[in-house]
Amino acid sequence: MKVYQHLDLDIGPSILADDRILYAGKNPALATSWHWTLTTQDLNSRFLEIINNKLLQVIHVEVFKTNFLNQSWSIHIDADNGLGDVPKINWVYGSQDCPMIWYKEKDTRQRTAQKTTATGTGYYTFDADSVEEIARTFVKTPTIIQSGIPHTVINNSGKTRWCVSIVLKKGDDLLTFEQLVNEFKDYAV
Repeated sequence: MKVYQHLDLDIGPSILADDRILYAGKNPALATSWHWTLTTQDLNSRFLEIINNKLLQVIHVEVFKTNFLNQSWSIHIDADNGLGDVPKINWVYGSQDCPMIWYKEKDTRQRTAQKTTATGTGYYTFDADSVEEIARTFVKTPTIIQSGIPHTVINNSGKTRWCVSIVLKKGDDLLTFEQLVNEFKDYAV
């Protein structure tokens, strides 16, 4: 099962219009936050041009942060409705020496109740003994990732890692992982 596709979007050094938004940005309270949302206006205009040419729309942009104080996120899925097909485009800043790991569930009865993130999105967590690793990579380029199956990131680098994560749709439809990979096939590396 494919769970990631690295890309070369050729849009410059950042998917953001201004990287300073990661360093407290528009809101000084973000300096101590681990998860927050951004707007489409925060994104690189060249990236927006690519998705507009593909008739895609941004429906959600968020930032996840890890560092020596918060080294990992729990094993989880990003979904409001359980396991599913939830592709995102991730772009990592800061430490890129942090593995992103995907798992399969050993027993679906061991899922936790749905929880809600700081940004209002749903997720489910998993105990490490209830899952089995199926893939891992380092997100060093823009990467389409599957967030609808259990996954996590581990940051043992001692440095801060920010991950900008973008959800896209086409028309009224959310895209599957395969559809999003196909939309960006000319950028695959």
